[in-house]
Amino acid sequence: MRKRLARAPAYVYGVALMPRSQVFDPPFKEINRPACPKCGMPMWLAHVAPDKPGFDKRTFECPVCEHSEAVVVAYNLS
Repeated sequence: MRKRLARAPAYVYGVALMPRSQVFDPPFKEINRPACPKCGMPMWLAHVAPDKPGFDKRTFECPVCEHSEAVVVAYNLS
């Protein structure tokens, strides 16, 4: 197995060339983890992407059978 080296972002004049990630960390109770329709195990939240204003597209993946589903959900920032 090849080892991969992690590298820090390049800096020019003290500014990172790579954009910083934004962390979205809602309380765990707000994320409904659906059961996998194939095997019944709780699915993991694998990806969150913006949809129309006020909505997110959440992709869930099953850790057992690798089935995935995407759902669009409304969120409230207030």
